[in-house]
Parts: sequence; structure tokens; C-alpha cells
Amino acid sequence: MRRSLIVAAAALALVGASSPAWAAKPAAPSYSITLDQAAPALGDVVTFTTTGADSLRTPVVSIRCLQGGAPVWVTNIGPADAVQLGGENSLWAKAGGPADCTAGLYDMTWRGGKQTKTLYAETSFAAAG
Repeated sequence: MRRSLIVAAAALALVGASSPAWAAKPAAPSYSITLDQAAPALGDVVTFTTTGADSLRTPVVSIRCLQGGAPVWVTNIGPADAVQLGGENSLWAKAGGPADCTAGLYDMTWRGGKQTKTLYAETSFAAAG
């Protein structure tokens, strides 16, 4: 009798271990963003390489450039899009000069009637003027 219980318990353990309920969960996606150009400058067209953007509901790359701590150009683009640094009518495009920029991979969602941005990855770069 005892031997039968041991065999039955071992059989249940084997069946349970192969059950989907016991299977390992898939790894959470990792996120990153990198600038594709080595030495960007005002007016250059730039692109970014992102990982994990395909797992986000509404992925957006948000770019913000500062001079002396003050924003001179801010824009949002899709992860696969290209953009001209500074645009055409920004403070930066008009004044020129170098800027310190940050690009972030965000997920844009609506909650309770308000738009929210959740940051998943970020990179910083200097842009010549």
C-alpha cells in the first residue's frame, strides 16, 4: 500500500510539472533607445533604434533639447520615424548654437480622461549648433 502511494505521488508530481500552470512565465521585455547618428547637429535628420517598442500600446519617442537649462525644441515622433533636429521654426532653429538633448521611449495612454506618458528608456546626446 505504501509503495502504491509513493508511485501515485511521483506520477502526480510529473504530470503537474508539465502542466502549463507550472510552466515558466515569459521574460518581461527589455527596453532601450539609442541615437543612430554619431555627432548630430542642428538641422540634421536623426533616427533612433529602440527595443521593446513593439510591446507598448502607443510607443512614442519624445525629444527635448535645452540650451542653458531652458527648452528650445521639443517634439514627439514614432519609434521608426526620422526627424530634423530643431525643426524649422523652433527657438533653437532661430538662435542656433549647441544644445543638450534627451530622447525617451514612452508609452502614451489615456487614463481617466487624461493623457499619460510612461517612460521606458532614455538616452542623452549633445547636438552641435
